[in-house]
Amino acid sequence: MPVRVMSQLETTSAILGEYMLKGWTLTDLHCDTCRSTPLMREPAAAAQRESRERIQFCALCDGRPEGRVGGPSSTRAHSSSHSRLPDTAVATSSSVLVSAGQDQDEHTVGEGPSQADEAASSISDLLLKGYSLLGDNCPNPGCKGIPLVGYPKKSDGSKDSRKMCVSCGSRWIDEAAIEKEGMKIFSTSEPSTSASISASSRREPAEMESPRSKARRELYGLDTSGGNHIELQRSDVRDKDKDKGKGRKKVMESDEFEKHAQQSVKRLQLQRTQAQGDDVTMEDADSDAGVDEGLHAHPQSQSTDVQASTMSSHPMKTMPMPNPLPRPINNPIPPSAESALGKALTSTSEALSSTLQNLSTSLESHTSRPPSNFQRRGIEDDGNGNGKWFVDLKLHTEAIKDVLAVLGQVERAKRVGY
Repeated sequence: MPVRVMSQLETTSAILGEYMLKGWTLTDLHCDTCRSTPLMREPAAAAQRESRERIQFCALCDGRPEGRVGGPSSTRAHSSSHSRLPDTAVATSSSVLVSAGQDQDEHTVGEGPSQADEAASSISDLLLKGYSLLGDNCPNPGCKGIPLVGYPKKSDGSKDSRKMCVSCGSRWIDEAAIEKEGMKIFSTSEPSTSASISASSRREPAEMESPRSKARRELYGLDTSGGNHIELQRSDVRDKDKDKGKGRKKVMESDEFEKHAQQSVKRLQLQRTQAQGDDVTMEDADSDAGVDEGLHAHPQSQSTDVQASTMSSHPMKTMPMPNPLPRPINNPIPPSAESALGKALTSTSEALSSTLQNLSTSLESHTSRPPSNFQRRGIEDDGNGNGKWFVDLKLHTEAIKDVLAVLGQVERAKRVGY
């Protein structure tokens, strides 16, 4: 296998990178001979130690400092005649010659700026802005022999590990410097376009659900934990088969929706009937206590009357009830007056009675001073406070109604138990 011969451009780039790493300066002066390669200047400290002028050489024409015209002891004849070219000027002289094995890449004078000339001009501009020329070439096959440039130091003085190619515009960085630069590697593989949206993946927490939506879901049995949960699916053929209707969200049929609604209504009616049956059972406990005492005194004479009175006083029992009839969960026991629960119920009852008395007094005082024209105007507010008077009257009656309901529950708990 023949050994690969480096082109003149690659050799020049390698020499420039080598001497820049040694501390030499890449100037903005171009060689008078090739008029495309920037000159390299020796560090000032080395010239001062030997008490001589600083050496300048062209990496393309001279190769290295030892190859300068006249040897290392003499100054180069054309070094003093180097002229500063504008940073934006592009060399239009003869292009860089390549090796004999790459004669297909030769360019003649007058064909315009080649890729190498444009790269050299761009590198020169970047070097003046603080960029550095690196010893690595661009890995892109289309940028053969184009050296990479390093970014300037950061504002805090630390080194920037990024690299850039002036020809293709690509940017590179070593894998070891990724974490140091605070960068992250993102996978370029596309995620699967087919997925199912489950209850655990949807961002619908219970605390974000509105009360109206929750009530509707409970009414129609659309529980997100299972049962009538509707699974939404997406398909990867959504874009291909739009006309066929594939890949769309699953919609509940009208018959199925009506069936779920009827089942929910029946379930709510059953729950309401069970609640009413529990209330009837609580009332039976009160009445049965007195009935038992009467039966013990007159067991034969009052048995028929008790059954008739019980059936007439509780017409709810004649209603159709679901079979089997649910039994009470527990048998409540009335609390004793000395127990903590009995004392709490007694205190609550007294407080509610006091509140009820205050509301009655306030209502009586309020109704004794009606507006002068309330019979003629009705509830219309004519500026004399008719509307406010009726609102206060309504608030009083509603408050008394609520207190009476709570007081009845407390008294029942004292008599029957909770």
